[in-house]
Amino acid sequence: MKRKVYVVITLCILLIGTFLTLLPPAAQAIDSKDLDVGKHPHCTSLDQKELKDLQNKGFKKKDIIIASHIAKHTDKNAEEILAYYKDHEESWKKTAAHFGVDLKKLKEHHKKKEKRLLEHKDEVIKVLSSYSGRTEEEIQSWLQGGESFHLIIAGLAISKVSGTDINDIFKMKQDGRSIRQIKTDLKVKDEELEKEFATIFTEVKKVLKEERNQTR
Repeated sequence: MKRKVYVVITLCILLIGTFLTLLPPAAQAIDSKDLDVGKHPHCTSLDQKELKDLQNKGFKKKDIIIASHIAKHTDKNAEEILAYYKDHEESWKKTAAHFGVDLKKLKEHHKKKEKRLLEHKDEVIKVLSSYSGRTEEEIQSWLQGGESFHLIIAGLAISKVSGTDINDIFKMKQDGRSIRQIKTDLKVKDEELEKEFATIFTEVKKVLKEERNQTR
């Protein structure tokens, strides 16, 4: 049981990290260990009311996500972080430095999360196969070919929204384009990808529940 809960938490972390790669370059340096808002309520400390309050004050959702993460490493709240960010050239680098948060160290954590996720790849592959219609063997071959879960999840989501074959997306990435550039070139909106990530998260819970029932 503990192992299955861990898989859900790890996938949740990866999904948020994947979404962050779609943000502007300065934001991509933020890791996602404690990010807690938006379409990922199971990882949340900022509730939906607080999120909406901040949006009503004019802050963008992507900035609220980043501010929430930085706030977890300080004694400040997200709104205080956002206020400083807004008053200082809207630079996350300067904002993080002001509050004593090292973006480079945070970014290194993401690589460790990918490694932990690989330890539970069978469950995740099953979810991605169900979500995309691709066979588990295909997804396994992508991993063996050097593609990360991070890229596969983003690629499948972009593929579904845009109607582009994922192999073409892999080629775009190999040609030097970032996930954010690919998303822009294929005219895919962040909101659409958030919805797809939420679908993947729902599917992983479903698979784990089925496995749990079978072992009873």
